[in-house]
Amino acid sequence: MENSESQIDAQRLNDIIQIFEEVLAVNPVEEDDHFFHLGGHSLLAMRVVARVHKVFQIRVSVKVLFDHPTPLAFSERIRQLSQ
Repeated sequence: MENSESQIDAQRLNDIIQIFEEVLAVNPVEEDDHFFHLGGHSLLAMRVVARVHKVFQIRVSVKVLFDHPTPLAFSERIRQLSQ
């Protein structure tokens, strides 16, 4: 079970990284890159949140991205909210 959970976590992180790359038009984005240091702003944050809803079927506020601005931290927070 632990292996399956780690695979799901890795896939979620990869999906978040891909969303960051697409929304920011930056490639590559690393797991510890800061959304706002890569050129992100509030309007782009809204696009990220909309994509997250589409991909993961979970609604998160823009504040979640402001509070967890790296793909790794954002992915972990989405995992927590999905439970």
